Amino acid sequence: MESTALAQQVDAISRVLAPSPEAVTEEHRKLAMTTLVELRRLEQLRAIAESNSNSTYFFGDKSALGVGNNDAFNVDYAQNVKGGLERRGDVKGGVASLGV
Repeated sequence: MESTALAQQVDAISRVLAPSPEAVTEEHRKLAMTTLVELRRLEQLRAIAESNSNSTYFFGDKSALGVGNNDAFNVDYAQNVKGGLERRGDVKGGVASLGV
């Protein structure tokens, strides 16, 4: 499962960060998790950069600074809204039609 794989990744990175595999601390685990989250963000940014869409979502300074716990929710919500608009035909090529 995905959670098992994530736990294994955190464990492996923590052991590399620690002075020895037996000396892993909570701080090593937190740093490992932060590293994995940052790698995931970079993967998402790469996907955005490589996509054909011209849509860009901004969630304010807190998101840009990595402050707060809603970043993943905000991105997921924006993607769901855009997907719904595209399915309805309100968005074509990343541009919303105003229906005027």
